[in-house]
Amino acid sequence: VLPASATFQAYIYSDAKAAAAPLTAYRALYDGDAFLKCFEEITATPGATVKVTKGTPSVAAPAGGVAVAYDVAISVGSVTMAMRLETYAWSSSNALAGVTVSGGKDVITSALVTTAVTKMQAAMAAAR
Repeated sequence: VLPASATFQAYIYSDAKAAAAPLTAYRALYDGDAFLKCFEEITATPGATVKVTKGTPSVAAPAGGVAVAYDVAISVGSVTMAMRLETYAWSSSNALAGVTVSGGKDVITSALVTTAVTKMQAAMAAAR
């Protein structure tokens, strides 16, 4: 079983409009299938098969942001590893927040994702 891992990012912009602008590009990137194909290609190694499929995010992104989920299966010979990757991005004032949670499909739950996103929101609020 793969354990859960989370990464948190905060990007500070000159104003709220600039912080929200990247969300449009994120939506366009994740809505199509080109990202899936690229993800498969960059994670593939000789002798391994990688399959990436879109999933349903565990929760909605805060503040009308972007939420995406991917299920990744990597097979090498008779060994297969399955994992889940969920990414959330949203703007708050002049900051763009990002949370990515990854791990075994059975450990990435809505409770875990909610906790990660809530902690990021609290940290951003405290930094104001």
